[in-house]
Amino acid sequence: MRFLSILTFILFAATPIIGQSDIIVEQLESLKKPWTSLDVNDDNFQFVVITDRTGGMRPGVFETGVAKINLIQPEFVVSVGDLIQGYTEDKTKLEREWKELNGFVDQFEMPFFYVAGNHDYTNDVMAKMWEEKFGADRYHFLYKDVLFLCLNSEDGATALKNPDIGDEQLAYAEEVLSKYPNVRWTMVFMHQPLWIRPNAKNWKSLETTLENRKHSVFTGHVHRFTLYERNKSDYFTLATMGGGSGLRGTRYGEFDHFMWVTMTDSGPYYANILLDGIHDKSVYTQNLLAKRQRMDASPPIKSLPLFQENGSVDKAVFSVENPDTEAMTVKISLSDGEYMTANQKTIEQEIAGNGTAVVEVPITITGEVDIKARPLRATVEMGTNDFAWSKRYNIFPNQKYILKTKGKAIKVDGDLSEWKKWQYSFGEEENRVQFSIKEKNNMLYVAARVKDTDNQTNFGTNLMDKDGIIISIDPRPIAKSAYNPKKQEGVMRGEWVALIGQPTADEFDLSYPELLPEGAQGKGKRTASGYQVEFAIPIATLEKMRGGKLTDMRINVSVLDADKDKKTLEYSWLPEWNDMLVGSGTFFRR
Repeated sequence: MRFLSILTFILFAATPIIGQSDIIVEQLESLKKPWTSLDVNDDNFQFVVITDRTGGMRPGVFETGVAKINLIQPEFVVSVGDLIQGYTEDKTKLEREWKELNGFVDQFEMPFFYVAGNHDYTNDVMAKMWEEKFGADRYHFLYKDVLFLCLNSEDGATALKNPDIGDEQLAYAEEVLSKYPNVRWTMVFMHQPLWIRPNAKNWKSLETTLENRKHSVFTGHVHRFTLYERNKSDYFTLATMGGGSGLRGTRYGEFDHFMWVTMTDSGPYYANILLDGIHDKSVYTQNLLAKRQRMDASPPIKSLPLFQENGSVDKAVFSVENPDTEAMTVKISLSDGEYMTANQKTIEQEIAGNGTAVVEVPITITGEVDIKARPLRATVEMGTNDFAWSKRYNIFPNQKYILKTKGKAIKVDGDLSEWKKWQYSFGEEENRVQFSIKEKNNMLYVAARVKDTDNQTNFGTNLMDKDGIIISIDPRPIAKSAYNPKKQEGVMRGEWVALIGQPTADEFDLSYPELLPEGAQGKGKRTASGYQVEFAIPIATLEKMRGGKLTDMRINVSVLDADKDKKTLEYSWLPEWNDMLVGSGTFFRR
């Protein structure tokens, strides 16, 4: 059945219901009775909150949720948005998506309340269609002395850009709150958890207004359940009911569910009804989220880099640090690589609170290792009964590179006459890259010759808009360099170096000089077949970045091949550092 109109619902809620609220039972002569009480919770009521259907939609899940909600018959259902895929101005497509969604909504056997999400309210076309279909993008209603306030966090069709409630919406919400100051509870619904958005100033103002009243806030958007405690109240980000999810379970806050809310005289009770079970409101709390974020930022389990030189590697090694006072279980699951076999597929071990351990996994190399071959893969998981954190690693025995020191002195002028033999090469024949690395006179030198007959350098101002070569150097100890995710912030902080040369003229210098460390220099020249470069950086500068004597450093060489009509292609000597082949390209000084 189609849901009741908001007006009808408000009138219904405000009209006294004539009916039987007492239990009539057979009078028994005995003093003992087969019941505990006849005081009915007649002021209680239940409603359901449903969350994201789209953003990586998985067909069939939302419909299953509708059917299960009908089984338990709440008074009504409220959405927190992302009902259609949206993100388009194609009206035909949007009409088709809304028709499909409303076909599911029609199956609800109780009223349903729409709330706009970023997938539903992305641009002016979609905002206008929302108005045509639903009238208001913010509204409120009362039921049994509880105020329900539905807001639009996509105000002004902001989508993901600076979401907030606008000035007009703020004024509306504050007027509603002032009109109903003494309701027994206020329930607020919107799509995005604006309290985590630093620029959502209007929401922060509204949150201040909410401080002195009993209230709860329900949102979605992040596809992970988290309970926040703010203003001495419960603020929720719900997980999914069909939207994209890793579905790793309650220990990750990732599951398909709806929230069942029971309103009582003492306040609301919350039950997370998973489509395959029921959990209470603390299934995944803000503290658990913070713990996971800390472990993401500083992984407590690391796959130690493996280096082989004139011999074989016979084990993979993991270092483990338990950052919590509570004991955690570590589980390592391995799948074989193309030339590597794990002799033990699963290892499980308990680590005491704040304890450390080294876990070794015996492996067998079954052939000549190729850097392009599929590596041994390890999934490491660490957790307790109610919490889990995990990460994946690629296990690969790296070649141990020794830094060359012999040869003539180098003059950084871009003509490469001092370089007689190329040590390394990569790329296809039409875009071959040859390069060498050596140390001389307390300087680290890199020279490269790039084959590219179509130099493109005028598409824009961004690095990725032009042809060029990038020499990535991380001089920090292996314990840090091996795990460098190659984020630009690391260059800004002086953790690693990016020496960039782009053939913008017949002769050119290092690009982005403002990001270069002390003493770095470079020169390049265009050639008939492409371009060539020479770079240098003082060993003393690298040691300053390292904070001690330089015994090793991690190096990779990447080339950008720009094309006006295509996405810029980036290819590298070794897999990019963020591919997590830990320690790849580590050079050792003699």
